[in-house]
Amino acid sequence: MSERGPRAGWTYGGLGSLLWILILGAVLAVRGHAGKALLCFGLFAAGAAYLAVFAPWKYRHTPLWKPYLGFVLLLCAACAAIFFAVRDVVPGEEQLSPWMLLFLLPLCLPLFGFGRKSWADLHGKP
Repeated sequence: MSERGPRAGWTYGGLGSLLWILILGAVLAVRGHAGKALLCFGLFAAGAAYLAVFAPWKYRHTPLWKPYLGFVLLLCAACAAIFFAVRDVVPGEEQLSPWMLLFLLPLCLPLFGFGRKSWADLHGKP
């Protein structure tokens, strides 16, 4: 089985899940919130670096849930940081609530399906 598809899934899927942070940073930059835009760009760069450094094929015998959990935690931290950074930018008092962060819980569901499987288990190469 070729590793090209799963590698592309990890890389482009991860970048796709970070894309909203980059877009939000551009919107904040255009609206004149340079510091908050830099926060968004930094979080996007941190996420992209995480995808490159902790790619599962580089650590073939590590259970897949470990790099995925790290990426999910990074996404949750980015959501929380951006939430608290843009609270004053969004008009209205009740539009943003910390309870909205609970919508991130479904990101954790794949962790249960991975079990102890590693990249080497799935692709059969030592």
